[in-house]
Amino acid sequence: MYIDINSSARAHQGTYMCMQISLIPALNKDCVALIISLLDRSSLRNVAGTSKAGSAAALPTLFHTVTLRIKYPGDILKFSKSVLRNRLAQCIRHLTLLTSEWTMPAMPESELRDALSSLANVIASAESLASLRICPSAQSLFDEAPAVLDSILLHPPSHSLELANIADVDWLVKHQLTGLRNFSLGFTHWRSDILDLFAITAGSATTLEMIHLCLSGTLDPIKFAEGFMPYSKLRMLSIARLTSSDMAFPDFHLADLCKAFPNIQFICFCSSNTLTSVPMLSASMHLKNLYVLYSSIHPT
Repeated sequence: MYIDINSSARAHQGTYMCMQISLIPALNKDCVALIISLLDRSSLRNVAGTSKAGSAAALPTLFHTVTLRIKYPGDILKFSKSVLRNRLAQCIRHLTLLTSEWTMPAMPESELRDALSSLANVIASAESLASLRICPSAQSLFDEAPAVLDSILLHPPSHSLELANIADVDWLVKHQLTGLRNFSLGFTHWRSDILDLFAITAGSATTLEMIHLCLSGTLDPIKFAEGFMPYSKLRMLSIARLTSSDMAFPDFHLADLCKAFPNIQFICFCSSNTLTSVPMLSASMHLKNLYVLYSSIHPT
C-alpha cells in the first residue's frame, strides 16, 4: 500500500514523495526519524492512520508541540479524550495554552468545565513536558480551573515556564519548581506591593539561565532574601514595565542584584511609558561577565 506525501510546506518546495508505509518496520530509527521530520502535519496524520508502525513513527512528532485555545472547548475536549484514550500524553513536550484576554470566554459552563477537566488530566499525565506557556492570562485559567494548576504542580515542565498576567504566586513559594532553565512571569493585577524574586525561584536557582518579568504599574520593589543562593548559571535578565502613569522602575536593589547574578551577561530594562525612568548600572557594580546592558522606552 502506498501513501502520497507532499512535503513542500516544510522541505524541498514542491518535492513530491511517494513512500511505501510497509517499509517502515524495515528501516532503522534514524531513517524513519529523517523521513518523519520532512512531513507536514497533514501527512503525519495520514501516516499515523495507515498501520501500527506508521502510528508509532508519526504520533510522537504530531503531539510533540501542541497549542490549544481555551475559547474552543469542544476542540480541547476532543483532543484531550484522544490523548488520554491512546496514552499519548507522554509525547507532549511543548504545550501552549492561549486564554481569552482578561476573562475566560463566554460559553456554557458545563462545556468549559468538562474541557478544562480533561485538559487537567492531560497535563497530569504529561510526564515528559519540557515547556509550558499560558498567555495572555494564566490567572483567569487558574481561577476558572484550579485542577489545571494542580496538574502543573504534579508534573511541572522540566525546562521552561511562561505565565502571563498572574496575580498570586503563593503556590510558587509553597511548591518550588526545580530544574527550570527559563522562567517568565507577567503581573497585571498584582495583589502585593513587593515581589520576592528568590522566594518564587529558589527551587531552580542553580539551573536558571533566563528570567523575564513583566511588571504592572502597581508593583514597587523587587527584593532578594538575605543569605540567598547566587544564580550561578543565569545569563539573561529581562524586565519590562507596562504602565500608563509616570512611575519609576521598581527598586531593584542593584547591589543585591549583582550578588544574585554574578555571571549575568545580558540585562534588558524596557518601559511602555516615555516618562518612566529606567535604571542604569554603574561601573562600580563589577559585573565582570556583562556583555549587554539595554534600556529602552517603547510607548504604547
